[in-house]
Amino acid sequence: MSELFKNRGDHAEPAILRKEEVLLAQYAPPEVLHREGELNEIAESIKPLTEGKPCKNIFVCGRSGTGKTTSMKYALSQLKDFSSRVIPVYVNCWETYTQMSVYSKIAEALELAIPRRGLATDEVFSQIIEKLVKEKLSVLIALDEFDSLAYRNEFELLYSLARANEKREGLFGIIGVSADSALLSKFDERVKTSLRMSSLEFKEYTVQQLEDILNERAKLAFAPGTCPKSVINSCALAAKENGSNVRLALEVLWRAANIAENRKAKSINQKDVSEGLEAVKHSLKKTKEPLEKLPFNLSELSPTTEEKWLLEIVKKAGGEATFSDLYAEFAKKAERTKRQIRNYVRLLEAKKILEVFDVEVPGWQAPAIAPKAVRFLGLKK
Repeated sequence: MSELFKNRGDHAEPAILRKEEVLLAQYAPPEVLHREGELNEIAESIKPLTEGKPCKNIFVCGRSGTGKTTSMKYALSQLKDFSSRVIPVYVNCWETYTQMSVYSKIAEALELAIPRRGLATDEVFSQIIEKLVKEKLSVLIALDEFDSLAYRNEFELLYSLARANEKREGLFGIIGVSADSALLSKFDERVKTSLRMSSLEFKEYTVQQLEDILNERAKLAFAPGTCPKSVINSCALAAKENGSNVRLALEVLWRAANIAENRKAKSINQKDVSEGLEAVKHSLKKTKEPLEKLPFNLSELSPTTEEKWLLEIVKKAGGEATFSDLYAEFAKKAERTKRQIRNYVRLLEAKKILEVFDVEVPGWQAPAIAPKAVRFLGLKK
């Protein structure tokens, strides 16, 4: 049996891809190109925290793949190097959204030991405040996928942070990030008033800007001479045609490089790019979603087990299912209330995977309470 593993891993260095991770969405580049103005505005807004003063809270918005998260993480990294007085905390709100889970993230960053059980949410927050005051610290909390809090009605977290600042200035600064530019209008009025967030929109990249970003990544990712300028240009044009999504451009480039390596080529060509783009499009067809409205990788949306079950049910039904069918089929998998199932659907709506619509029933006289159904977004019969 040991013969199976002999000589495995002793392969020659890949001819094209040298640092594959550079092309991944989560890669943090040493410099962020073409977002200097936005980064300066972020820095200007949050710098007062380094002096123990209240800062301006920011709402960062813009389409998917416009550099919002990359820029925010870069700003947090720079802030950490600049000042030991401000503790940056990054939170992805699709994964971490309850008050307690966010407080736990803050406590962890502050190296504050919190018992797993036994303390109420308010007690944990009090301990956080106590440490900040005692050690003259501030927290800058970056809430990525900010819309998750609105769709889950988790406003109490935001209100508690704002209320703490009202009692003692300069304890917390907040950066919220979302692709939904109208998100703040959906927030609870008292939260909007307390947070007083200023909006910062990230505009779409131009083709030249996309090329610049891809060129910088290509220098690190590929062996010299294996990625022609024409390939970079084609990937940039593909992204521009689909919402200027730089993540999509990187995904196409990564797939093209793998296709070229699989055919033992010495460089990437236009056919590789075309096949890479088709592969990306194929991976998105499962949602019937217009290409420009999705990140290139659905796994980034972090669906829960229950959400995956719902998607399976809708898929088996041909892409469209009534709520009655959802309730019946879901009951075969797990015991959940109808309200819980509706909440799962609501979250999938927020992730732009499903949409709810009224079922047309002949002779139905009450449109306001018409039967409801769901379908993959963009799938209309």
